[in-house]
Amino acid sequence: MHHLDLQPLELQAPPKSFSLELMSSSFNQINLSSRWFLPIGLLLGSFAIRFLYLWQLRDSPWLEFLVGDGEGYFEWGKRIASGDWLGNEVFYQAPLYPYFLGVLQSGLGPDLWGIRLAQMGLGSVAVVMLYQAGTHFFNPTVGKLAGVMAMLYPPAIYFDGLIQKAGLGFFVFAFALWRLSVAMQQRRILDWGILGVLLGFLALLRENTLLLIGVLMLWPLWKWRKESWSLRLLPVIGLLCGTCLILGSVALRNWVVGETLALTTSQFGPNFYIGNNPDADGLYNALIPGRGEYKYERSDATTLAEADLGRSLSPNEVSDYWFQKAAEYIRSDPLDWLGLLLYKGALLGNYYELPDTDEYYVYLEWVRWLEGLDAVWNFGTLMILATVGMWVSWFRYRDRCDILYALLLTLAGSTILFFIFGRYRFPLVPILLLFAAVGVQQVFLELRQKTYRSLRIPTLLSVAVGIFTFWPILPPNLLLGYQNLALAYQEQNRPEEALEAFSKALAEDPNNFTVYHNRGNLFSQMNRCDQAIQDFSRVLSRFPNVVETLLSRAYCLNRLKRYELALEDFTRVLQQKPTLPQVHYEIGRILLHLQQTDRALAAFSEAIRYDPRYVDAYLQRVQILHSRQNYQQVVSDLNAAIEIRPENGVLYRLRGIALFKLNQPLAAVNDLTQSIQIMPNVAETYKLRGLIYQNVDDEKSACADWKTVCDLGDCELIRSAQREGTCSF
Repeated sequence: MHHLDLQPLELQAPPKSFSLELMSSSFNQINLSSRWFLPIGLLLGSFAIRFLYLWQLRDSPWLEFLVGDGEGYFEWGKRIASGDWLGNEVFYQAPLYPYFLGVLQSGLGPDLWGIRLAQMGLGSVAVVMLYQAGTHFFNPTVGKLAGVMAMLYPPAIYFDGLIQKAGLGFFVFAFALWRLSVAMQQRRILDWGILGVLLGFLALLRENTLLLIGVLMLWPLWKWRKESWSLRLLPVIGLLCGTCLILGSVALRNWVVGETLALTTSQFGPNFYIGNNPDADGLYNALIPGRGEYKYERSDATTLAEADLGRSLSPNEVSDYWFQKAAEYIRSDPLDWLGLLLYKGALLGNYYELPDTDEYYVYLEWVRWLEGLDAVWNFGTLMILATVGMWVSWFRYRDRCDILYALLLTLAGSTILFFIFGRYRFPLVPILLLFAAVGVQQVFLELRQKTYRSLRIPTLLSVAVGIFTFWPILPPNLLLGYQNLALAYQEQNRPEEALEAFSKALAEDPNNFTVYHNRGNLFSQMNRCDQAIQDFSRVLSRFPNVVETLLSRAYCLNRLKRYELALEDFTRVLQQKPTLPQVHYEIGRILLHLQQTDRALAAFSEAIRYDPRYVDAYLQRVQILHSRQNYQQVVSDLNAAIEIRPENGVLYRLRGIALFKLNQPLAAVNDLTQSIQIMPNVAETYKLRGLIYQNVDDEKSACADWKTVCDLGDCELIRSAQREGTCSF
């Protein structure tokens, strides 16, 4: 019977000289003239690679186009930079990144290039911090390998260039790992306090990392259980003080602005429900289909909860409502929930970078060298190497790195509890890089020593993990990325390129109705309404009551003067949303074209009922009322319109005409004079005022107005008056 031979792995603690004496590599051949040589090289190399990536994106539409959370964070940062540092609502989204943007915009202005470069600078510093953490947790060679691997890791380069919080999170977590490695060795309360501050910041980027604080408070109590309580409590006190400094400030702010006690945000419940409900599939699915944008998240969660309970709810009550709904599902069908967790675990460990609003693989199409690097150095490869490293570390470095296992499991478990994006699992990467560096070092060592038998278990692990991580759970689909690319081109007024991107999106999914709707809007903007109507009709054939698509098709039909069909679509919209003033207004205009003035008047009146400040609707109603000589109502409507838009000279002119019809010439002259002050070069207004002056026998004023009319190009009135013996100048 043969026993498994693990001797080459040396289950005992390795000799102190192991890492540098036994491993021959390019790292060890460098004669360092200074201990700063390698960190500076990693810093400059990382920034150079990231800048090259950004530079190669310069002709793409991405650098000036923001979608989803990135757009929301940027606008939030602009408000902060303009002075709104406190805000007026309980935080719903994690706040640290918008405040980071606000600080940058205070100095740089809304300069997206500057912000991206600043993030790349922090990403480069994070690489150096991982080098330091690897050196402290393991050995200098592992630190060097971890630094180089982080420097070249394609998703890290990608996230550093996004207006997204993932890159900042990588920096903060790498910083925290470095400080943890120092705090474990030196055990000073200040080091643990700094670590607590960093964990507080991390919780303001990814709320699930709050659990790491608990793990790190329990760890020294268990790890140093044979030592005195004073030594064991020292790190706990430091962690508590540092964390409370950050999270306590946020909790106080939330209480001041919203009278709600929330350590970070109030979105725990909705997010937990999205990840845990009977229809959950491990990905993000908006509470209301089609409303996945950041601007709808808070309002939709609140509206649905309040409608169900029939009362107003505080932010914490909204969160509790959604958490309870998720808990009901878990209690009612625990086996289905367990299967869902396993599926989310598979998504978490899969090589594929699940897209959010930004699509990693579409960006790579602009940077071919990074695409080539990603083919070999991706999350799947990282998982394989990290698994080997975890196997080795368990025997070699367990006393030093057991905390890393606890942190990794906590992060993975807390992510699986919600839903999976590529950027949501990105906080796992710093720890995985450290373990991967251990794996590379060990494999290199065994190959150099030709102890191939010792590679049997690592090889089996690699094959097993490789099958797991590269299994095509979800086939790559670039639809979202191409659609966002098309929207970016559209915003930059590059319609032909936008159409090409929409075509690529439809090639990924020929039945995606969101793409057809968006392409239809582009056709409409290009004044190609026939093609737009085809796209809108395709959507409506499957979803006949989509208000946005009905509206878009109705506007196109209206522009093509297909009034009956446009009227039908607008009417269908009102059946679902009867309070839309713009739709009532458009119906009124169509009815005017169809010479149905009674119905048109009713439609304009409805528009005004739902929006009493709808000046254009007043003007249309005035036109009908004037034709019916209802001058009293004309004046009433124009009084309301002028109160809304006192700077509009046309309104004064129209009211002046109505007042004259009501035999109020002086009031009419005052309105026409006001119109002239606002619009001094409109000949028609002078002509009207002159006729009123003539009617009240003020020949001198009438002649003066007609002279002005002549100066503006129409001399018929002044010449007629001169022939009659008046207005002789």
